[in-house]
Amino acid sequence: MKIQLEFPRFRAAASFSAAFLLGALALASLSAPSAQAQVFPLSENTWDNPEFVKRFLGSYGVHTRVEPEITREEGEFFSELVDIIPDNPRRAIERLRQRITPESSAALDYTLASLHLQQGELNEAVRNYERAIRKFPNFMRAYKNLGLTLLQMNRFEDAIEHIVKGIELGDGDGNTFGLLGYAYLNIGKPKSALDAYRMAYVLRPGNRDWKVGKAQALSQTGSHEQSAAILKELIESHPNDRNFWLTRANALISLGREQEAATHLELVKRMGRADAASLKLLGDIYMNEQVFPLALANYKAAIDRDARLPVATAVTVSRNLTRFAAFEEADAFIDSVLSTYADELSDAQRATLLNLQAEIALGRGDDARAAEILEDVVAADPLNGEALILLGNYYFRQGEFEQADFFYERARNLPDHRAEALVQQARMRVAQREYGDAVRFLEEAQSIRPRRNVENYLNAVRNAYESTR
Repeated sequence: MKIQLEFPRFRAAASFSAAFLLGALALASLSAPSAQAQVFPLSENTWDNPEFVKRFLGSYGVHTRVEPEITREEGEFFSELVDIIPDNPRRAIERLRQRITPESSAALDYTLASLHLQQGELNEAVRNYERAIRKFPNFMRAYKNLGLTLLQMNRFEDAIEHIVKGIELGDGDGNTFGLLGYAYLNIGKPKSALDAYRMAYVLRPGNRDWKVGKAQALSQTGSHEQSAAILKELIESHPNDRNFWLTRANALISLGREQEAATHLELVKRMGRADAASLKLLGDIYMNEQVFPLALANYKAAIDRDARLPVATAVTVSRNLTRFAAFEEADAFIDSVLSTYADELSDAQRATLLNLQAEIALGRGDDARAAEILEDVVAADPLNGEALILLGNYYFRQGEFEQADFFYERARNLPDHRAEALVQQARMRVAQREYGDAVRFLEEAQSIRPRRNVENYLNAVRNAYESTR
């Protein structure tokens, strides 16, 4: 049996960094466009930089199709405002509020929105950008900045609408396409994200964030080989960035290169930067390779992390270890789960873990311990089908067929466990050389839940039955 790897998506690597977003927001809020759509370095875009102020004040009305005009009086007001903003942005906001009227330039509303954005007042920023657009419907920068603000609010659908409108009005900046790709990626449209990231990468080839976004979009569209290749380049230039290693591990797993993925995850672990999700994934890989001590070590390490494994995942890991007959490792892990999650386990989850411990005891030949556990489970939950079947198996092994049948019959009355109970009864009938009954039980089990291994067993029992007739 091979377990299905369910690897996490490491979103920090799939998008731009928070620092970049804040920088991009500030840049888009404050920089003025030129005929070449030049983007000035962020360090230059401060209100105490005369060159920036000159660009800012000189922008409105230059491109009348996409920029509102300002009156002479508004220009003088802006000149006064730039002396206030660096030291007292709150006062600048109040001055703008007092100055804005239904007839004033949309540039004032835009500037007020940008100041609210800088203060982290996102709802106010949205309100004022929208007002600027109502006053001047072709205000390209307002559309772009409104889209950026909505991205910060995780309103991705709304952000896409406004970013696209800005692009239609002529905003061809690579960062805009990159942010559009990020928004598409977050609403589950990787093909659209890939188109946007490709444009961003053409226009901004040096931007690492868009390169990572392109890799993530490629992976989500099934182009794992290309994704892995891009991430390899990123790792070579940024070997200490854990997110690149983790994201490439995801791509490698999709390509069936699990051992190489394990090497990546081990490197992240040695960096001291492995989280519970990546440790669990590493444990899953070792589980599939049947290297049980390493699988157990990583599963335990995942539980010990601050961001612990979800309870359901810990139960699944317990089941996987048991199904692989890694009894020693499974028993130790289940003990750890029972103690670590003592206050979080549901009754059903606790019963599942106890059933697994009983199964382990049976596998080790410790029938007395298995029976003790199972009797306790059934006493607490008489409708626990797994425990009933395991108790039937226990009495079957003891040669107490009548008692085994009693528990199998009880399990057969539970719809979710009827098929398995029938299979176990058939096994016991074969041991008793009652092949006709065994055939009947297996045929009914197959009618409920067809399985290839049961079908093969049924054919063998049929042959035995025919040979004795």
